[in-house]
Amino acid sequence: MAYLKVNDDNEIFNLIYSKLDEIGDKLDNMTLVNKPKEEEDVAPDIMSLLQLPENLRQTVLALYKLGDATAEDISDLTKKQRAVESKYLNDLVRMGYIHKKRVRRMTYFCIE
Repeated sequence: MAYLKVNDDNEIFNLIYSKLDEIGDKLDNMTLVNKPKEEEDVAPDIMSLLQLPENLRQTVLALYKLGDATAEDISDLTKKQRAVESKYLNDLVRMGYIHKKRVRRMTYFCIE
């Protein structure tokens, strides 16, 4: 860590303020990168699908084919275990790509 020679309190204040401003800018950039998707851009477009890992992309494509579907419906199509597809679907919900709705005891996932 380098120590700076500062002549007065005003210079110290300005230096601290500029460093805090840099940190604030970096935090703003980090939150923009990790910001969940807005409601209006929920339906994934082709570019966002290409950026998804292969396992999640297969799940989204299966959901496109089926429309509203349960994790079991998706697992029947992808030939993966229901628990695995359930995790992938919940990950996609958290990422903002799909929605989850409950009808009585069943949980349905959909792209709106």
